[in-house]
Amino acid sequence: MRKINRVRLLMPAMVLSLLLSSSVMLCGRNILPQAIEDLSDMIYYRRLSRDVTEKLQNDVRLSASDLGLDNEAAAWLKIDGTRIDYPVMQEQSGYEGFYLNHRADGRYSKSGCLFIPSYESVHSDQIIIYGHHMKSGKMFGNLNYYAKKEFWEKNQTFTFDTIYERGTYEVIGAF
Repeated sequence: MRKINRVRLLMPAMVLSLLLSSSVMLCGRNILPQAIEDLSDMIYYRRLSRDVTEKLQNDVRLSASDLGLDNEAAAWLKIDGTRIDYPVMQEQSGYEGFYLNHRADGRYSKSGCLFIPSYESVHSDQIIIYGHHMKSGKMFGNLNYYAKKEFWEKNQTFTFDTIYERGTYEVIGAF
């Protein structure tokens, strides 16, 4: 009878131990490193956004060196009502795809960074900005808000400030 009681006590302890060890392995390999990277990205971009906002409020022209970025920083994109408040990098010829998995300071990040391809320019009449649509809402993850007319009615414009000029543009379509 005592052996059965011990087995009953040991069985839940073994199951609990197995569950804990498997969750630690899972967190150690996938979830925890990604959570740390997401937190690091969030802190980095919030600091950068704060610095840019302060400079723009004081009518200071943007420059890559002032923001601690290299010369590939081309603009700043901000869409009110979303988390989109990021630098837009100018991709360099020969390094296509670099910003798909690197943030603006060149550090590796699965979220990447918003960028303009090397064959485009901020001086063009039409610019295509590339970036990931993250489920977490990062990068272009909030653009789907425009699917609702109410959101568009409240957020019909966005700012795109380059190192050459400041600009406010109207959202004419989202698909």
